[in-house]
Amino acid sequence: MFIRDRMSEIWPLYGPALVTPRLELRLPTQTDLVDLATVVRDGIQEPGSAPFHEGWLYEPSPQAERGLLRSFFGSLASWGADDWNLQLAVYFDSRPIGMQHVFSRSFAVTRCFGSSCWLGLPYQRQGLGTEMGQAILALGFDGLGGREAYAGAWADNVASIRVMDKLGYVPNGQYVMPHGGIVRQDQRMRLTRERWLDTEHPSVRITGLEVCKPLLGILNEPTTAEPQ
Repeated sequence: MFIRDRMSEIWPLYGPALVTPRLELRLPTQTDLVDLATVVRDGIQEPGSAPFHEGWLYEPSPQAERGLLRSFFGSLASWGADDWNLQLAVYFDSRPIGMQHVFSRSFAVTRCFGSSCWLGLPYQRQGLGTEMGQAILALGFDGLGGREAYAGAWADNVASIRVMDKLGYVPNGQYVMPHGGIVRQDQRMRLTRERWLDTEHPSVRITGLEVCKPLLGILNEPTTAEPQ
C-alpha cells in the first residue's frame, strides 16, 4: 500500500479503485504485474481457441509475459487526456487474476469509451467477467458521465458475446478483419447511457476518482461516484 500511495502522488491514476461484490479493480503495481505475468503464463484461453485481438496474448512464454509489460507500460508512456487506455488489474481475494481495459479518444468531446478484458483460466465461467464489465461501465457512465460504451468480440466467441448481452450491449454491426492469416468477422456492440441507467446491475463503489479527472480530459464535472 505504501508503494501505491507514493505512486499516486506522482501519477494520480494509481489511487482510484472500483469495488464490486467480489472484485476490486485498480492500476497494478510492479509487484502485481509480476503476478499477472504468471496468470498469463499459466493460461488465459482454452487450447485451440482464439478469442483475443491482441497478438501478444497468443505468444508462448516468456514472450507473452513481456507483451503484458510492454502493453501496460506503453499505455502509461503514451497517455494523453485526449487519448488514453486505462489498464486495470482485477483482484479476487486480494490476488490479481486478470485485467480490464477502458480506453477513449477525445472523451471530453464525445463522452464515448471502449473496453476489453482477459481473465485467468481458473477464474472463468464464474460470472467474474460480467462483474468486471459492470465495474468498468459504472466507471464510464456513473463516474465519468459517459454517453456511449463500445465493445466487441470475434463473431464466433459465443462466451464473450453472451457476457456483453448480459451487460446490456446491443449489436452494432460486423466488420471483416484479418487475424492470424485468415479472415474473421468482428462483432461490434454498443451500450447507451440511457440503456445502462434502465438496466438493473449490482452497485459498484468508486473511490479516488476526482483527482484523476484532468488526466482523463474532464474538468469540473460532477460525478455520482462516492468520495474517497
